[in-house]
Amino acid sequence: MTSKEETSRKTTTKPVTEIIKVGIKENKPKTISASEAHRILQSAGLDRSVDGNQYSYRVGSYEWPVTVEVGSNGVEWVHYSNNVYKVYNLTKEDHIEMFGQDEWKEEYEYSQSILNNVRNAARAAANAVYGAGTSQANQFYNEMINSSGLYREFR
Repeated sequence: MTSKEETSRKTTTKPVTEIIKVGIKENKPKTISASEAHRILQSAGLDRSVDGNQYSYRVGSYEWPVTVEVGSNGVEWVHYSNNVYKVYNLTKEDHIEMFGQDEWKEEYEYSQSILNNVRNAARAAANAVYGAGTSQANQFYNEMINSSGLYREFR
């Protein structure tokens, strides 16, 4: 939903001989500063690149499910891949069927820890863009988790 702001209004009794553009001024969601984005991503425990501008979460030899690039004015872009999430997002019943009655619980707990780490990394990425606890951050987080993957630029 966008907020509406009336910019001007004129009433006249004379005939109008020109077309006046009428519309809604859309407010772009506010993003947070680079220093605040760095703080959020570091505190979430994401791996930081050598140049210090890229943060990522990686599971073993799999691809990085979440990668964030921070520029001088804030988050430049976010990449989210749902491949790791899909691999580990299995039910208890799936684990029992795959690993048997003796080993399913350990494997299930491991899968749940990976899923929690992916969710935490996605939450940190969303918070690094819009700020912790904002409706825009919550919306972006949900969009990531429920997507098959996305890449979004912010600057």
